[in-house]
Amino acid sequence: MKFDFLKLMDKKIKLIDDVGHIFIGVADGYEDPENSEDGLWYLNVDVPDFGLLNISEPEIKSIEVLNG
Repeated sequence: MKFDFLKLMDKKIKLIDDVGHIFIGVADGYEDPENSEDGLWYLNVDVPDFGLLNISEPEIKSIEVLNG
């Protein structure tokens, strides 16, 4: 796993996806490869004015924690 999703839980983050879209929200949950249909890690981010973003790890270019 490239990112430690567990350490991101309940933190406000800035996520940039593989095509350059920027999402700012609170890391809300994750899904491990054993429980996902395609065997990938997924991160859930609650993004204001967007809703719940469910994004696979390969689609994530970078993650920055905005608060502790």
